[in-house]
Amino acid sequence: MLQKIKKNLDYLISGGSVFLFGSRARGDSKNDSDWDILIITEKINEKIKSSILKTLYNIELEENVIINPLILSRNAWENGRFACHPIHAHIESEGILLTYE
Repeated sequence: MLQKIKKNLDYLISGGSVFLFGSRARGDSKNDSDWDILIITEKINEKIKSSILKTLYNIELEENVIINPLILSRNAWENGRFACHPIHAHIESEGILLTYE
């Protein structure tokens, strides 16, 4: 599953990063647990966001899973409201980096 997500997002987020977090990253997930994914792009706009969501939706349909994406620009992740949000510390400590360039 992770390789499929990585492969399908790589061309959409050139220079970006994808992290798995939550129960799947901690190793305490159940078979029906969702896939929590942080997607960081250099720049974000509605077209890029829509393409990412469509790609993930297709994977959800093919694999019969639920993917819960958090899609942010690198600036929003490092300097915006998410920089001081508890989820930031959580992902920094427990998240698993899937792809980077």
